[in-house]
Amino acid sequence: MAILAARSGPAAIIAAIAIGTTFAIAFLATMVTCLTMDTPIPDLSLLVTAPVQLLGAAVGGIATVAAVMDGLGTDAVFGLSAFWMPAGLTATLTAALFCAAVVDERRAPSTVRARWISSALTGLVLAMALLISTAVARAVVSPGGFTVGATTASFTLVIGSLLIGTLVPFLARTVVAGRATGRPLSAAGGSMMRAFWPTVTAASVYAVVGIFVVTVVGSLAALSSGTPPNALISAVLWGPTAAFAGFALLNFSAVTVGITPASVLTGNTTTWLPTSASPWVSVLALILLVVLVVSSSLLLMLRRPISATTVPSWFVTVGVFAGLGVAVSVFGSITGQLAPSRVAGLFDSSFGSQTTSLTTIGAAPWTFLVFAVIGVAVEASARFIAPTIASALPPRMTSMLASFGRSVPVNSIPAPVADALPLNETTPTAMTSAPDATPSNPAASVPTAHAEAANAAGPLRSTGEVPPLQPAPPDR
Repeated sequence: MAILAARSGPAAIIAAIAIGTTFAIAFLATMVTCLTMDTPIPDLSLLVTAPVQLLGAAVGGIATVAAVMDGLGTDAVFGLSAFWMPAGLTATLTAALFCAAVVDERRAPSTVRARWISSALTGLVLAMALLISTAVARAVVSPGGFTVGATTASFTLVIGSLLIGTLVPFLARTVVAGRATGRPLSAAGGSMMRAFWPTVTAASVYAVVGIFVVTVVGSLAALSSGTPPNALISAVLWGPTAAFAGFALLNFSAVTVGITPASVLTGNTTTWLPTSASPWVSVLALILLVVLVVSSSLLLMLRRPISATTVPSWFVTVGVFAGLGVAVSVFGSITGQLAPSRVAGLFDSSFGSQTTSLTTIGAAPWTFLVFAVIGVAVEASARFIAPTIASALPPRMTSMLASFGRSVPVNSIPAPVADALPLNETTPTAMTSAPDATPSNPAASVPTAHAEAANAAGPLRSTGEVPPLQPAPPDR
C-alpha cells in the first residue's frame, strides 16, 4: 500500500502530461482541418469534442457514428463503426509517456516491482481518463433534420490505453535503470534478446526512411497534379495513414482503393497492386526496396554481436519485420462497418456482426506476410552481402554505424587488464573476468561484429593496450 500511495501521484502526472500534449496536437490538427474546409464549422463545440475523440482513436478506440432523424426517437437511421488509429497522435502520446517516465525515473530510481506498479497505475489512469472523456464529450452535429453523434468509447479503447500506458512507461524506466547500472537492454538476456534490439533498430530505420521517401514522392506528385493547397494542409490528420499505405505499396503489398457507397454496403472494393502502375514506377520501387534491404542489413550486421548471429536469429529478424507489417496494416488502413439501427453510445459497436459488411481501405490485412519475406531477405543480406560491403567502407563510417546510439562507443572501449593472470596467458575466461568486462561496461563483454573484426586484425591503438610482458631469460 505504501508503494501504491507513493507512486499514484507521479503516475497520474505522467498520464496527464501525455493526455494534455496529445490533446494540444489534436486540437491544432482539428483547427487546421476546419479552416481548410470550404464550408463553415457546423458547431464550434467540435473544436473540443473532436480532439477528445481523436485521443480515443489514437489508442485503438472503435469510433461509433450514428445518424438519427429528428423526431424519430432514439432509433438510428444508420450506424457506422470504424477503426482508425491516427499514427501521428499515437506517436505523440507514446513519446510523451516515454519522456515523462524517463524524467520521473531519473528523479526517483525504483526497483523492478516499483516500476511495474508505477507503469500499471499510469495505464489505469490513462484508460479511465480517456474512457470517461470520450463517453461524455461526444461529437454531435445537426445538419438539417439529422443529428449525427460519434464516440470512440469502446472496449478496445480500454485495452489499448492499458497496454500503451503500461508498457511504454515501463520500457522507459527500464532503459533508465539499465543505463544507470551499466547494463542496457541491448546487453541483457540470451543470444536471441541480444539479436532482438539490433534488429528492432534496423527495422525502425528501414520503416522511417521508406515512409519518408513515400511522403516526399507523394507530396511532389500531389503538387504536380494540381491538388488544391487546402487538401494538402488538411493532410495533417489523414496524411500519416496515406504514408503507411504507400509504404505498403513500396514493399509490393496490396492496397484497397476505389471505395464507393455501394462497396461499403456489399464489402466489395478494388484492390490495387504495385504492378498496376507504370513499368518504370515498379522498377524504381524495386530498386529503392533493394537499397533499403541492403542498407538495413548492413546496419544489422554491424550492430548485432557475433555471439547472437545464430540460427534463431533468423526467426528474430523475420518476427520483427512481420511485426512491422502488422503495424503498417494497423496505421495504414481504415476499417469500417455499416449497421442499421445503431446508436452511438458506450461500447456500442457493430464490429463482428454477421449482418453487416466489413470494409478495409488502405493496406491489406496480410501485409505482415510480405514483410516476413522481406525479413528473410534482410537476414540473408546481413550474413552474405553486408560483410563484403562493410569491408569496402571507410573504418570511420563502419565504426559510427556500429556505435550509433550506444552509451559507450565501440572504439572507445578500454582493453581489459589481466593483472591476476600468469604472463603470456590471455584466455577468453580471463578477458570476461577483467574489470572492464563487468556489467559497468557491457559493450566490452558483448562486442559488435565490427569491434570483434577489428580486434581480430590487431590491437586498437586508441585503447592504450599494453602488450604482455615477456619472461626474463634464465641466468647462465
